Amino acid sequence: MIGRWVLLVLAFAMQALTVTVAVSQSVLTREDFTLIQDFEDTTSRSFAEHFANMVHQFEFCLGTQEVCKVLLQKRMGNFYLFDERPKSTFQSSKAATEAITLVLKQFQEASGLQRRLGQPQGTSDYIYLVFVEPELAEYYFDIFAKAHIIHKDFGLSSSEKKQRVELFKYFIDQQLPCIFISSIYPDNTIRDTYIWVRTELDEVLMRQCVAEEFYNSFGLDEGVEVEHLFAYEFSHKAGDTSLSEFDLLLLKILYSDELPLGSEHENTMAIVEKMVLEARSAYQ
Repeated sequence: MIGRWVLLVLAFAMQALTVTVAVSQSVLTREDFTLIQDFEDTTSRSFAEHFANMVHQFEFCLGTQEVCKVLLQKRMGNFYLFDERPKSTFQSSKAATEAITLVLKQFQEASGLQRRLGQPQGTSDYIYLVFVEPELAEYYFDIFAKAHIIHKDFGLSSSEKKQRVELFKYFIDQQLPCIFISSIYPDNTIRDTYIWVRTELDEVLMRQCVAEEFYNSFGLDEGVEVEHLFAYEFSHKAGDTSLSEFDLLLLKILYSDELPLGSEHENTMAIVEKMVLEARSAYQ
């Protein structure tokens, strides 16, 4: 059921200071600049505006069901990955594993951050990935939710548990292929994120789900411009199942030192515009 990809955000706090920083040297390579030029020539749009939209404009915020704008968020350190699967192998299990390995490798190359190994307790820096058997989850909803969605180790409050269960019911009832949930903290650092993926997806959709939801969990969202990341024609063609060079360029820029946590849309645009101008001066 591609064409219905939803990002739900649990808004704990939305206040943060906007910090403007001076860009001393562009992080963009000649290849990056060529890709940016190609984007602007092909789409007749500002790259800086497109980038800012993907950082600040989320498709759907909890409680509003409208376009949601957030301050710039990203991870600030390495993170754990909890990969929870059914005991029995599902049809696209191997494809899921390969897709996870690839997207984590791509993220590390773009950001310098990586998965931490081990099974820690008490950490808040993690991606909690659950592969959901829909029939089992629907039939034993309360039991499944308690074991996998509001697990005691998450440290959720009563109201947060209620919200999480409601989101999971929405995920099941709407038959969404996959979903990403994140918490917004006052300092705009991405910490705990949750991804749910249905187990019965075919290999193509499974790989796309993993790639897109991990991408969202790193701080970039396709917003309302397209239905899902792989529908964006400039950076993807039909049948693509992994992040493109353009997707990775956006990640690279987001995780550069030039872009501060808590930046607002206009500030983000101004910083990226300056980066592009510096690259144009250097490479043209």
